[in-house]
Amino acid sequence: MNLFKKFKKKTNQLTLHSINTGVFVPITEVKDDVFSQKMLGDGFAIRPNIKEVYSPISGRSI
Repeated sequence: MNLFKKFKKKTNQLTLHSINTGVFVPITEVKDDVFSQKMLGDGFAIRPNIKEVYSPISGRSI
């Protein structure tokens, strides 16, 4: 019986690909004081290995 089927959560599958490769850098090592002093909160930086950045998905921004 499919009585409870409408209450089941529907899931959509989405595959994301890496936009670049690089090395994680602690936020305290960033040269910008706003970030290194965590004025905008905690986080991390990435030192990219290549100069290009690719889109992880295809599509358009509207």
